[in-house]
Amino acid sequence: MSKVAKWYRNSSGLWVPKGPYPSRQMDSRGPLDFVGVTLSYQQVYRKKATWDGLEKEIAPYSLEQIVIIICRISVSLYNQTLPWDPKTQLRICKGIFGREEFPRIFESIKSLEAKMKQKNDAAPILVFHEQQALNLLKAALLVKTENKNETCDNLAGIGKALLMITDLIEGEPGELLSVKIGDPEYLDRWLAHILGNYLFKSGSVSSAELARYYDLYLSDKPDLRDCGSYVNLMAVLQRIIGLKPDELWSLTYAVGAYWQTISEESIPDANMSINRNTYLTTQFTFTDEEVDHFFAFYAINIRELKKNVCQLYSLESIRPLDMLPFAKWPLVIFEDRMYSVSIPLLMQKLTTGLHYLYLDKRIEHEQRQMYLTYMGEVFEDYVHRAFNRMFPLLSERYLRLDDIRDKISTKYCDGLIAYEKGVILVESKASLFTFEARVGHDITAIRSRIDDIYLDGAKQLQATIDALRQGLRDDEGTIPNEIEWYLPVMITLEHIPMNPIIYGEVRKMLATQELLEKQDILQLQSINIGELEQIEAILESGYSFRELFKEKLSRVAEAEDSWANYLFRRHNKFKAPKNAFLNSCADELYEKALKYFAERQH
Repeated sequence: MSKVAKWYRNSSGLWVPKGPYPSRQMDSRGPLDFVGVTLSYQQVYRKKATWDGLEKEIAPYSLEQIVIIICRISVSLYNQTLPWDPKTQLRICKGIFGREEFPRIFESIKSLEAKMKQKNDAAPILVFHEQQALNLLKAALLVKTENKNETCDNLAGIGKALLMITDLIEGEPGELLSVKIGDPEYLDRWLAHILGNYLFKSGSVSSAELARYYDLYLSDKPDLRDCGSYVNLMAVLQRIIGLKPDELWSLTYAVGAYWQTISEESIPDANMSINRNTYLTTQFTFTDEEVDHFFAFYAINIRELKKNVCQLYSLESIRPLDMLPFAKWPLVIFEDRMYSVSIPLLMQKLTTGLHYLYLDKRIEHEQRQMYLTYMGEVFEDYVHRAFNRMFPLLSERYLRLDDIRDKISTKYCDGLIAYEKGVILVESKASLFTFEARVGHDITAIRSRIDDIYLDGAKQLQATIDALRQGLRDDEGTIPNEIEWYLPVMITLEHIPMNPIIYGEVRKMLATQELLEKQDILQLQSINIGELEQIEAILESGYSFRELFKEKLSRVAEAEDSWANYLFRRHNKFKAPKNAFLNSCADELYEKALKYFAERQH
């Protein structure tokens, strides 16, 4: 723990998780391979950033010009495999800072790299990232008026303001450098910081993710109609938005494609706006009512956005991980010109954004609670189908424990995978972090949801282990008669960033109730659904599920690290195979979208 914290403290700039990509570190340091640092204003200009200074830097620019630059940054970063890709970062630097200021920025980057090298540290450096850009937009909306139309060809002021934001939000949520190891709030601060940063996902949304969330949230499940908590999600969606699921999906894909298909070379000069009044109606037969329904879900006028931002934030309390207005309305309208301030947040309206849509306050509380219960059934069914694909019936390895519920008198987990003298036990948890937990400002909400996921799940896993010890077996003989080891596995819908800090908290929590502690119980593994889908694709290439777990558990650093990191370190071995099921679903969705637009053409 102290080693991890010390490394973070020695790093310059704001810690920003970048997704499952390693730095240029040759020897693995566990999750620290996947941590990066940002360039700060003070490192470049040798003076402290202030809100007054930021306001002066953005004074020459209109809100629309600032939004255009933020849109260009988002487009530049969105399709990069590595968000810190040096060519992309340098291209943005040159475009914003220009010939006169760029050399100074470049020298500062080289200086920071040299300092890290002297300290035996190596991490990718970001000058620009989504969180920074959206917080600049927040600040601009707080201090500028929307009716001024200033423009300035020299964009260096916006570049300086972006670097200032990096410094002004450093350490949020909560000042980390003021808290010492051993202080009562130490772990709480780091827990909130890591979760908040990670859950602000700024990478591109893959076709696999779109297919998964379509399956979970936008498709009916006839097999679950008798589960006791069934909700017709498609009907609820249409009632809230006024569009059918396929219409919503197709329209979102079409609008997002405008920015996603801008080539890297064209980004500096491309028109970043689409016409709100004509984009969907010039070539297609969409009615004004359909267009209004769609944009009411995605877009907001700049005046209304400013009003929302001013109600939620101030410069003294900018809540850097709280992106609620931009997540709710990722499209911003100036007269008839519409821009995407964040391509990731736009496309996430078709992924995690759907969950929060079904929790809309226009839906009665009782129905919202039923939805949450039903999604537990939906997710369990999704995981069950994944394991059935990995272990077909004839393999006689996977057993869904609902199939032998008449033999179990206590609570039990969802399923198990049987091996000679051992079993892997599986429990799926559909719980997602609340909004306050996601933005890192409510440690109680964070701990409550971690308890809900891991403590509740561990109790079910432990109860199943106890039942197996007492002789629970199935009639078909899938469960081995002699069991020498148990491997508990939690499958989560939430993408929880597993690392020594979070893993340590989970183990400590389980230890207080003496859960999963016996010698024959191997180290608990937490796998998010995206990681499980990666594993499924790897198994399709001929690898063994058990051997993957055995290798990961063989080293402490990797046992406590995320599966995404573990698998990525072996990307040359596994060749990044695609999940055949999700690939097929994505192809079907794209074909549906093409057919839909063909039918709606003039």
